[in-house]
Amino acid sequence: MSKITTLIWVGVLLLLSLPLVEASTPDRLVITCQGLASQGQEVQFTIHAIDSEGRVIPVNAEEVSVFSSAGEVEISANTFILSADNSGEMHEINARWRDVVGQAHIDIEPTPFAGWFGGIPQLVLASIFILTTMSVPIINSVIKMKSIPVPERISIFDDEEFVDA
Repeated sequence: MSKITTLIWVGVLLLLSLPLVEASTPDRLVITCQGLASQGQEVQFTIHAIDSEGRVIPVNAEEVSVFSSAGEVEISANTFILSADNSGEMHEINARWRDVVGQAHIDIEPTPFAGWFGGIPQLVLASIFILTTMSVPIINSVIKMKSIPVPERISIFDDEEFVDA
């Protein structure tokens, strides 16, 4: 046998010994997020696909359509950001990529004024500040009223007429 024939047979044997890898098709989408958030907060989550054998298939975030009942979803790099605007339990996050769907649930705790002014500690501090600011002029007015002299009352009755006899 010549060298060329030997190299061809070695190449064929190597190709036959390699396992054939078929392109895996995604079976489902997995949405990874925290299950609890506060209203007005932003929640980051990721999405990846899994095939029927459990292998992870990377997903380009730009190709995924995501919508949620909890608020708007934005894409940042290869992660998603949910603006938790609506409070309540069991809000859905739904995703679709190449005819494959995925779903996750998230609970949104309500905050006063939908979190626009921060959480409870910020609201307590703001309330104390407002009450203090409003009470200073009232206290100042009361102190000034006490320093004003009160004239003696003049009675229309003669005190001598009502003397006990």
